[in-house]
Amino acid sequence: MYSIIDIETTGFSPAKGDRILELGVIKIQEDGQMIDKYSTLINPDRDISNYNIHGVKPSLVTKAPKLDEVKDYIKSFINGTTLVAHNAPFDFRFLQNELIDEEIKLNGICTIKLSRIVDPSPPSRSLENLCTYYDIKIKNTHEALSDALATYKLFLFLKKEYSNLFGSHQFQDQMANPLSLNLKNSISLKRVEYKRKDAICSNKKEKSKLQVFIERLPTDTISDNENSLNYLDTLNEVLSDRVISDTELTKLEELAQEFGLTKENIIHLHKRYLNEVIEEYLLDDSISEFEKNDLDDLTKLLGLNSDDLNELIKSAKKDTFYDIQKPINDVEGKLICFTGALQSKINGVEVDRSKAQSLAQKHGMIIKKNVSKKLDYLVVANPHTQSGKAKKAKKYGIKILAEPEYWRLIGVNVE
Repeated sequence: MYSIIDIETTGFSPAKGDRILELGVIKIQEDGQMIDKYSTLINPDRDISNYNIHGVKPSLVTKAPKLDEVKDYIKSFINGTTLVAHNAPFDFRFLQNELIDEEIKLNGICTIKLSRIVDPSPPSRSLENLCTYYDIKIKNTHEALSDALATYKLFLFLKKEYSNLFGSHQFQDQMANPLSLNLKNSISLKRVEYKRKDAICSNKKEKSKLQVFIERLPTDTISDNENSLNYLDTLNEVLSDRVISDTELTKLEELAQEFGLTKENIIHLHKRYLNEVIEEYLLDDSISEFEKNDLDDLTKLLGLNSDDLNELIKSAKKDTFYDIQKPINDVEGKLICFTGALQSKINGVEVDRSKAQSLAQKHGMIIKKNVSKKLDYLVVANPHTQSGKAKKAKKYGIKILAEPEYWRLIGVNVE
């Protein structure tokens, strides 16, 4: 039997702390018949900086099992089979580092190496290019189970070609190398799967905390009062990291109750808050893709919908005067630290951490490599980051800024 495996990871080096965040396995018989398939997202318990490649954003893995919860089942699933992977050295390095506790070195079949044996002519040996070269249909590249399925199809084709050249028994003799792990109680292991499509569906269906809060409020006419600004100030503080904790939600609920704010009041104030952000983004006469993504996230967090956002943008474009200069906040002397790979661009050029730190310094801020109790701000590339810095900042009560909020803070327009 064979286990065709594909993984998505947080980076390229397990030695530097990168981890598996999605795994797909297809188990097949010697004749190529599929026996079973398994896939799951895995919470890597660290920052994910390369989600632009594989699409696994931190928000998708917040409910995913951690490796310890699925590790034993995965080992039992692949035990007794020959492992197959495209660019096997890469996958096997991570599997060796995270799955195998025993003194066993993982070996198996690499479809890149196998393709070189049966056909030296393809100009490129990436999974996608080899499948295109051999007319093998694939979909959803950089999704573990889909890539495992593509590798499965490619493997069957190459195995047949190899057998035609050297004989079917030769393939079995030369290539088969069943994994032999010393497992206990493998029969009673629970199968835990959290597939990517389920995570995406769950995220789409999940109402924001503020939306649920709004739905519980009494209805009445809109009536601005002097306490509205207090609520907006608190809302601005809560949304600075683009995440609403249960404690922050309780604080907003208590304010709404104390100030006698109704459902209509809250919706009005949330639109007012969103409109202020829109107007800031429009000061350069355009809304970049980066800014639009932030507005989409804010809209959901605020319990509003896309129609609300589109209407506010349309209205703001009509009314905004563009000769107003974006205000620069007083941040001189503030201690700041960054975590994660930034997602924005300035004049079409991606902003790396070095550039972001340089801009912070130009505004008088002091750059810190690590989080300490004296830190004023931690800038996170993604609100759902699970980096050690973010965990430490939350523990110390340090203000966390989502990347869009950081650029707003120092008054820099980004794309």
